Amino acid sequence: MGMREVRFTQAARKHRVSNGRARQVINDPLVTLTFPAPEPGMDDRIVFIGDDNSGRALEVIAVDLPEYLLVIHVQDLQAKFRPYYDRATEGGVMGEPQYIYGADIDLDHEDVRDSHGNRVTSDYVEKALDDVLDENIPVHPAEVTTRPGRPSLTGGSAHSPQVTFRLPEQLHREAVDAAEREGTTVSALAREALERYLRQL
Repeated sequence: MGMREVRFTQAARKHRVSNGRARQVINDPLVTLTFPAPEPGMDDRIVFIGDDNSGRALEVIAVDLPEYLLVIHVQDLQAKFRPYYDRATEGGVMGEPQYIYGADIDLDHEDVRDSHGNRVTSDYVEKALDDVLDENIPVHPAEVTTRPGRPSLTGGSAHSPQVTFRLPEQLHREAVDAAEREGTTVSALAREALERYLRQL
């Protein structure tokens, strides 16, 4: 089976989350939720939940169109999806790429159709997002897919303790850039730096 194409609407970036950060979550999600169409004559929605290279939790919402996945919204993780994120296995190894990425789409000028032949417009997108973004509507996905995780860092099935700390903005930007160059995460870089420091004591 070939790789699935993914395209972004221009409006998907209104929360100022770059396509690159969204692609990180699509390519390597902690958990993926599939929601049935919000009403007859519309297509299913897929919500990718995971961390970008900086360790920031994001949700990426796409409509499952016949020709490609159309990303319609990207933002920081909502509280309503936090339980799925928290239950997902931390870490994990990125699998083989499943997606290729096409050019962004301007829904006002391009004729995009769903599996029922309906044109995907700004109104269509708004309907597709209504229940997913409303914090007062409970989450009832039709399917939940969780990424298999890597073995515990402690060994066996033991829990790996977590450490969190704050960084100056400039240092954080440098860490994110370094992680992207190395093809890893900020968490992995921080762990490696701490291990090197402790070995030198």
